[in-house]
Amino acid sequence: MTTLANAHFDINELLYPGCLTDKWQMTESERLGLTSILYRLCPRCAIEVGTYECGSLSLLAQFSTAVFSIDIDPSIPDRFRQFENVTFLTGSSQVVLPLVLEELDRASLPPDLVLIDGDHSAAGIKRDMEILLDYAPKEPMVVLMHDSFNPECRRGLLETDWQRSPFVEWVDIDFIPGRVIEHGGGGDGEMWGGFALARFSPARRQSSLVVQASAARAFAEMRSIHYPNDT
Repeated sequence: MTTLANAHFDINELLYPGCLTDKWQMTESERLGLTSILYRLCPRCAIEVGTYECGSLSLLAQFSTAVFSIDIDPSIPDRFRQFENVTFLTGSSQVVLPLVLEELDRASLPPDLVLIDGDHSAAGIKRDMEILLDYAPKEPMVVLMHDSFNPECRRGLLETDWQRSPFVEWVDIDFIPGRVIEHGGGGDGEMWGGFALARFSPARRQSSLVVQASAARAFAEMRSIHYPNDT
């Protein structure tokens, strides 16, 4: 007889059936948050910047009619051919993302959701966001930015000129806060994870834009502990 003590249970099989979870570098709160957003939006078109091992992409593909995934790794298209509704694009997001947005507009297939999870340097994040801030959305668009709790990624997001776009109507750098990730062997760990979220509207905003950082105090306290030498 199978008992609770010896039963094999895999939470991934329950919550993320069909997803490639082995190297999916998101916490449970992030995975569930992404699932909830996708369930509500059911994107006709989604864009992902940063494919890695297709963890989040395997979820995006389940809820989206079409997905365009951008990465610099040329081996990805051959390794993940099972996703029939995914178009893999190889190259720098700085080159590829503007071209994709132009092509989608010409095809009358504007993106409903964009996931930014590629270059984790502050400069790289700012460059990706500037492309989106220069884009005039044809439909409401949600942009998720992963690892907003990492100090370097967060710096890029906070230094982004959100006022640059008249179509951004709501931003929270801490839509889903991150956490301290322990790498084993002791130590203080590192701050990673978290989702920033921005909503773009096809209509120009009529009021001032406030960039929220709803977990700023928790971030500052954790940073003082885990990155005491940062200035």
